[in-house]
Amino acid sequence: MKGYKWVFADMSGRRVSWGVGKSPLEVTYSTKEYAEAPDLAAKHGYFLTFFDTEEHARSFLESPYPCEELWEVDAQDIMREFPPQVMGIANVAPQRISAFLENEKKISPPYSNWPPGTLMAKRIKLVRRLWPPEDETASD
Repeated sequence: MKGYKWVFADMSGRRVSWGVGKSPLEVTYSTKEYAEAPDLAAKHGYFLTFFDTEEHARSFLESPYPCEELWEVDAQDIMREFPPQVMGIANVAPQRISAFLENEKKISPPYSNWPPGTLMAKRIKLVRRLWPPEDETASD
């Protein structure tokens, strides 16, 4: 399925998860192969998020920094029902992430708080960079 995803381009040129910081939940995305959710997230029902339309993606991050990139993606094994959004996961100690995710599912209703147009997929591959604009598709 065609979709749209924000990623963070780090200083080494890797394109990584937006919003999880340097944690065991960080995912590296590529134009060459599909990324998958870390086992720690997947076992709690958290997979890779993306947006269904470019408009939903752009409304999520209206004033991106140059290190924040919007990509058209190819997403496989789409889920339309998923656990609640987790805020502040980047600040959770690695050994506490599993308990944090379990607790969040108990106190928040399913699929609550996600931005409009959010979907989850088991696999995502970057296809074409949309922001910041460039003449050619970036590669890894």
